Formats: sequence, structure tokens, C-alpha cells
Amino acid sequence: MNQEKFSSHRRKTLGVIENQAYSQIPQLSSVMKKGISIRGSVLGLEGSNNHLSSSIGQNRAFQRISNSGNFLENGHVGSGIQKEMFRNSRQSLAPSSARRSSVYTSGRPSSISFLSQAASQAPSKDPRPIRDKQYQLTCIHSIILYLTNSGFPQVLTQKNLQQPTQKDFIAIFKWLYNRLDPNYQFVKKMDDEVIMCIKNLKYPFADQISRSQLMAVGSPHSWPSMLSMLHWMVEVITCTEKLINGEIDVDDNNDNHAEKIFFDYLTKAYRVFLSGDDDFSEMEKELEQEFDKRNEEILLVIERIEKENGSLSQAMKNITESMSSIEALDRERQVLQSDKDKFNQYIQYLENKKKKFIDLNARLKNELFNKEKELSQLSIEKSELQTQVDAQPISPADVDRMTAERESLVKNLEIVTGKMEESSKQTFEKEILAQKKIDSLEKLIATYNSLGYKIGIIPETAPYADNASFELDFINSSINHGNIRPDQLVNRDLKYDIRPRLQKLRQDLGSKLHKEQDEAIQLQEVLDKVCEGLLDARDELDILQARVTAIMEQYNEIKDTMLVESSASNAEIEKLERDLQQMKITAQNGLLQLEQRSQSVSIEYDQLVHATNTLKEDLYREVIRMLDEVIKFKLHIQTALEALENDVIMENQNSNLDDTEK
Repeated sequence: MNQEKFSSHRRKTLGVIENQAYSQIPQLSSVMKKGISIRGSVLGLEGSNNHLSSSIGQNRAFQRISNSGNFLENGHVGSGIQKEMFRNSRQSLAPSSARRSSVYTSGRPSSISFLSQAASQAPSKDPRPIRDKQYQLTCIHSIILYLTNSGFPQVLTQKNLQQPTQKDFIAIFKWLYNRLDPNYQFVKKMDDEVIMCIKNLKYPFADQISRSQLMAVGSPHSWPSMLSMLHWMVEVITCTEKLINGEIDVDDNNDNHAEKIFFDYLTKAYRVFLSGDDDFSEMEKELEQEFDKRNEEILLVIERIEKENGSLSQAMKNITESMSSIEALDRERQVLQSDKDKFNQYIQYLENKKKKFIDLNARLKNELFNKEKELSQLSIEKSELQTQVDAQPISPADVDRMTAERESLVKNLEIVTGKMEESSKQTFEKEILAQKKIDSLEKLIATYNSLGYKIGIIPETAPYADNASFELDFINSSINHGNIRPDQLVNRDLKYDIRPRLQKLRQDLGSKLHKEQDEAIQLQEVLDKVCEGLLDARDELDILQARVTAIMEQYNEIKDTMLVESSASNAEIEKLERDLQQMKITAQNGLLQLEQRSQSVSIEYDQLVHATNTLKEDLYREVIRMLDEVIKFKLHIQTALEALENDVIMENQNSNLDDTEK
């Protein structure tokens, strides 16, 4: 009997403890409330806990039922409650703190616990194109779609996420993080909370997000990083939900196949254990069959690999044995190849030499043919000349005379040739001298024209030209006509035309120059007066500058005094701020202590309420028992009184009968 009672108690490990009689550990109020709601949903009872405890008939019919057993027996209802319990049993990922009282239960750990196994080293730079407009639009669409499907309370549009406000970002971040950790409470400043939360989630680029970016979320510099972080959170949440709902199939052909088989065995065995049966032979047989099947597959793979290894080893052995003959043949092939290359080179050399000799032979044959032809022509000419000489009737005296005349003619020709060369030389020198003079004349004309342009007499429309042409041009065509005069080399008459006009212009300019000099003297006098006034103004300026310097010294003294006073006031302000900060810290510590005290008082209150309810139930049972006893006692007394009354009546009747008989 005791063993059955212990077995019935130990099969309630997954359920909510319904009575403190089994454990003296106080429960949190949230757990007690969950236990009451689950009991009500499983048993199908209506009303509050007080109503249940006050109903005598329901108390008599009440039985403790294992919640885990109900999960397995009630099918749909049990699975829904189990999911709800698992969802509510997630622990907060944040560090434990007095202000973060995330309720702990004995359910499975948080569904995002796998994030703690993220990469330990984050990349130095985000490889995602976070500043690409198309990528940002994709992230915005994904975030809006998830928020809409998950029941986000606010209405968001694409424009809201292109230029978000601080309020919108905080609301979205809180919603997404609470989807991962429903029991987490945001109590600090949001810039600190966001950085701590993304570090807890192992966000790979958490170090690239600073507080200054969080203070100006909507700025073009900060928003791409924030948007990519929110998109990453959406992807993590989506993957987590798919894993929880079983939408992602796990590949069986991995290294954890044995663990999966054993986990399935434990799941089935635990269900059988919770149902009250201790016979696990069928599950053990299935486990053995699974492992045998797995071992057979592994043995087949090993056998196949061994066969392949044997064939490869034999092939390698054959190749190793044939290596010696292959090496000898390879060496012989290399020697023959070398000989072949040498013979090819020698043949090529002979071919080139053959071509050279063929060309040389052809050239020699051609030269020999030309020489023979030339020799035949010379022989013919010689014979013709000899024939002509033989045919002429000239005596030796005629030949001597002709020779003497020829010599005298040659001498005269040499003398004439020398004189002609000397005259040609003199002519050339004169031409060079004339050309130099002409070049110098051209330069002088060019200089004259340039000076005329500068002083304003060229061209005719110049200010000092007076519609007269002062420009000179060199006449090149006159040089080729032989004897010319110097005045014919230019286009104007310099003596009677240009010179008088220039003299007149000189006189006019001289008179104007005198007038300008007089005006300059007058202006110089005015300038001297202005300079004297300027000197007086400078003296006055120096006096004013000295006064300004004195005033600036006074200003600096006053400024230094004000700086000293300001530093003293700043020090006083800093001291007051430190005191204020200390007071704030003290107030916060007091508030934390009060919150802790409030939580402990609420826990004690819940315990007292639970104990009171238990005591009420016991009192109700005792009152009912006493009422039953009183009723039974009343009925017993009533029965005894009725029997006594009947006895009295019978005795009275008997006495009356006796009296009548007497």
C-alpha cells in the first residue's frame, strides 16, 4: 500500500504541486496561479479556487490527478497545455538581478539557449551590404511582414522604417526581444538595455553598435546598423519558432544519430513511466533493433571500404613493382630524345650551310657571266679602235703637235677656272653681306613698327596717328631686279614723309608732357597735404590704441576674476551633483530594497493565502465531519427517545390493562 502511494506521488514530477503536504518548499505566486489554472482546465471545473474549496460535494469528489498523465491522456488539450507551460517556463537570458524577477519553473530551458553556442569571434566588419538601398528595402519588408503576422500592436509602414523615431525603434526592439524571452523586463535605460540584450543574443556585430548610435537611431549614419540588427533578430525568431513547431526536419544521417535514437527511447519510456507502467521491454527491443540496424549499415560501409582499400592496395603494389622497368625505359627514352634533338640541330645547321653555299654559287656564276660579257664587249671595242687607228693617215709629227696644243689648252682652262672660282667667291661674300644688311633692315623695320604700336602711331586708327600711315613694309620683290636704290627697299619715303611727321608728333607729345608734369606737381602737393593729415590720424589712432590696450588689460583682469569665481561655482555645482547622484543611488538602493521586501511580502502573502485556503479546507472537512457526527448522534438520541417513548407507552398500556382487570 505504501509502495503504491509512493509510486502515485513520484509520477507527479512534471505536474504542479497541489498540496504543501508533499513539500515544505514555498511556491511563488505565479506558479501557484499557473497550477490553479491548469487544474481547472484539466478537470473541467468552473469557478475560482475558493468556490472549489467551499463546495462539499466537489471536495469529496476531488482527486489528485497527475498533470503529466492528463497531458498524455487528453490528447489535444494536454498538448496545448504543455505548449503553454513550456512557453511560460522560459527563463530570462539576462543576468540575474533583483529588479529582473523572471519566474523560474521546472520546464525546459529557453528556446533560444542554442544562441550561447554562437561563434566566439565576430568578424571585424559586417559583410552584409547594410547601406545598399535594395538590401534595406528587403530588411524593412521582412520586419514589417513578421511584425504584422505576430500581432504587433502598432501599425507600421515602409516609410516608418525608412526614417524611424526613437519610440518606434524601442517598441519594435522590445516586441522582438520579448518574442525570444517573454519574461524579460526592461528597467534600465534603453541604450544600455539594447547593447546588453544583443550581446546576450550573441549578435555577431554587437561591438559595432554604440550608445551614440542608439541615441540617434533615425540618422542616416546609424539606421543601417540598427535595421540590419532588427532583421537578424527577426531571422533568429523565425528559425526558433520553426524549430519549436517542428517545421525544420533534422537530418538523420549525422553524427548525433545515436543520441537521437536514445532520446526517442527516453521519450517513449518516460511516457510509459508516467502512465504507471514499469515495463520497458518493448522500447528496449526497439532501441536494440535500431542500434542493430545502424550497426549493420556501418558494417556494410566498413566492408565496402575494406574491399576498396584492398583493391587500391593491390593496384598500388603492382604500380610499385613496375616502377623499376618504367624508370629504365624512361631513362632510355630521355637519352634517345637527347640524341634526336642533337641530330635535328646538326641537320638544321647543315641545311643552313647548304643554303649559304647554294646562294654563293649562284652569285659567283652570275658574276662570272657578267665578267665574260664585259670582256667580250671590251674585246670588240679594242678591235674597233685598233681598226680606226690603223685606218687614219696621221704622221708622228702631227701626233706631237696635237699633244702640245692639248697641253696648252688644258693650262689655259685651269687659269680661267681659277679666276672664275675667285670671282664666284667674291660674289658669294658680297651676297652674304647684302643679305645681312637686309636682315638687319628687316629687324629695324619690325622694331620700328612694334614701337609704333606701343606709342600709338600705328595703325592709322591709333590715337596719335591722326589718320596718317606710319607703318613701314620691306619690299622683297625689288631685290631680284638687280641695281636698286636704298630708298626703294621700303614702301614709304623716310626723309620727306615719315621723319617730318615724327618730329611734329614729338613736339606735340612734349607740350602734353609739360602739361602733365604741371598737373603731377599739383597732385603731389595735394598728396603731401593728405599724407600730413594721415600722419595726424595715425597719431590719434596710436592714442586710441593705447586706450584700447588699457581697457583690454582691465577686461582681462575682470575676466580672470570671473573665471576664478566660475571655477569655484563649478566645483560647488559638481559637489552638489555628486551629492545628488549619491542621494539618487541611495534612493534607488532603498527602492530596490523596498521592491525586494514587497516581493518577499507578496510571496509570504501568497503562502499565507495558500495555507489559509488549506486550513479552510481542513476546517470545512472537520465541520462536515462534526456535523455528520452531530446528525448521527441526534438520530441516535431520537431513535433512543422514540424507543423509550414506545416503551413508556407500552408500559402505560400494560398498567392500564392491569388496572382494568383488577
